[in-house]
Amino acid sequence: MRSIPPRVLLAGQAVQVLREELSRGVWANHLPGERELSDRLGVSRSTLRTALDVLRREGWLEVAQGRPTRILKSSGQPVARPANVALVTPVPLRAMPPFMLHWLDELRDELAAAAYQLDVHVAPTCYRPHCARSLDSLVRRSPAAAWVLYLSAGPMQRWFQERALPCLVAGSCVPGVELPAVDVDYRAACRHAAGWLLALGRRRIAIVLPDNGCEGEMESERGFYEAIAHTRVEQASALVIRHDGTPTHLATVLDAVLRRPARPDGFIVARSAHAVTVVTHLQRRGVRVPEDATVVSRDDDAFLDSIVPPIPRYVCHPARFARRILRAALELARGGVSSTRPVRLLPKFVSGPET
Repeated sequence: MRSIPPRVLLAGQAVQVLREELSRGVWANHLPGERELSDRLGVSRSTLRTALDVLRREGWLEVAQGRPTRILKSSGQPVARPANVALVTPVPLRAMPPFMLHWLDELRDELAAAAYQLDVHVAPTCYRPHCARSLDSLVRRSPAAAWVLYLSAGPMQRWFQERALPCLVAGSCVPGVELPAVDVDYRAACRHAAGWLLALGRRRIAIVLPDNGCEGEMESERGFYEAIAHTRVEQASALVIRHDGTPTHLATVLDAVLRRPARPDGFIVARSAHAVTVVTHLQRRGVRVPEDATVVSRDDDAFLDSIVPPIPRYVCHPARFARRILRAALELARGGVSSTRPVRLLPKFVSGPET
């Protein structure tokens, strides 16, 4: 076996090394025991078992408790890797925000140029807290060279990591998950937005977030609180408004906030569609925008250009986002491992008429 760098390999890297050695026919009929393989690869036994399970699902090995691991495919019998990349989403294409649709189109075109097909799986059951059975079924019936997770929370991310499947997150990883990930730097955007509102003279700042468990929303909240905590502005206050993602519930929670004696005079809103809901509902309740309250959209979409007066927002070009996703997806599809570390793309602030 070739020499391995003296460091701990992730399960995905262990899979890649074992796959290459099996293709070269290093072993005839059976793999060495777990202790020998763990020592030679520099991984723990639990990591090795994860890697062996991946190779079992790929058809390389037959793993049986208490017996040597039998090799089913060896030299001259390489595994034909799928020629597709799968994106998993809880919502259908018609319900996706325009930014998502734009970078998805870019990604599809770029993958096609590299001879890969993009498959979109609308799988809301895979986003439940107990998602293992649904994910097992999806991966078994729809093999893919690499997986892209959209709007994923902790349970889904941990499932893919534990199985060492070639996967990247279109978004941010939750703490404890180390998958390739590409996201907009929402923390920086919301920190800047809160500071901008305070400099504008707003003192009671609220951030409006969907309560979906995604790490991007948590990062937005952290950046928001950082700005409030470090401001020198006296009497500055912070409020987090959470909703279930529907206009009806968002309007309900806004009404509860507007009944307060000191209602917010600045709103930072995650998701461009929700920013429109906030603006229109405030005006419906007699709150003038931007005279009485300023609304900033954390995200950008083309339809915001049609709103008068314009909503200040943060812009990240979809093609730029798609290129970073593409780079990691192709690495995973071709070799099972990506060198991409979590990427945060800094958006550009586009202000409204008040500046």
